[in-house]
Amino acid sequence: MATPSEELEINIEAVDLNSRGVTLPSDRVGMVLSQPYVSLTPTEPYKCTEEAKELQTAALTDTLKVALAARHGATITHFTVFPEYSIPGLEGIALVENALRATDWPSGTIVIGGADALPKPDFAILADAKDTHVETGHNALARIGDHEWINCGVIWVKGADGTVERWLQPKLWPAGPERRTRFRNMYRGKSIFSFNGPFENGARYRF
Repeated sequence: MATPSEELEINIEAVDLNSRGVTLPSDRVGMVLSQPYVSLTPTEPYKCTEEAKELQTAALTDTLKVALAARHGATITHFTVFPEYSIPGLEGIALVENALRATDWPSGTIVIGGADALPKPDFAILADAKDTHVETGHNALARIGDHEWINCGVIWVKGADGTVERWLQPKLWPAGPERRTRFRNMYRGKSIFSFNGPFENGARYRF
């Protein structure tokens, strides 16, 4: 439990996916959730170990194939989710993004994933790229110390026109297991994205 001095004022940034043509079915959505075993370096910043990178990358590829096959009963996989630390750095992020940009990946879909620890220069590369959104009022690069690393969530959306956009969201606060380790150089995000759009029946979804 955070003490009063540790409490953060968190900004909430709304993202309207209706403008991207992302309409979800009202009766069911297709979801694929990955739960790979991750092997991280013992000291911060917590990165995928070199020995485990090949297996972790293979887990990403296999999960994307399962999502594309959509054998869950829905027409497509609307949500594909990778847990935090499961996407190894810039290479892993590029692998996921290349899959989404392929013509066989369906439009109107969302992928949510957590990268391993990103040094500030790597986060800057992602933030400066095309079709990338960062809430710069509260998570601007200037707010991140050169010594800090980012536990970053990435939310990809493939719109109805095939455009792939991504949103970068630094984690707000260390989880329980992280608080039992050395985490003092982890940047603490100050904003979250709240995505919303229409169901087919006219009601609204939010995540």
